[in-house]
Amino acid sequence: MSQHTVYKCNQCKKEIGQKTHITLVFANHMNASGIAVPPKGNNSWEVHQTLSGHFVHFHNGKCIGLYFDSLIKMTTSKKS
Repeated sequence: MSQHTVYKCNQCKKEIGQKTHITLVFANHMNASGIAVPPKGNNSWEVHQTLSGHFVHFHNGKCIGLYFDSLIKMTTSKKS
């Protein structure tokens, strides 16, 4: 019995297939990747919506842009 891995776009959820695509890897030992939020008052920059410990795949620049735009919108709309 063999195994077949199917990659799906993290934005549109459609199968990528045997096509060149964008893959990002967020390693477990680096949890500083995410959405950076400007400081309030005397605080320092903070990273919210961390993106660690997994792979994300996208068809193209449009898909990756929409994905990160939605994360930024979600992060900035949160009440602190």
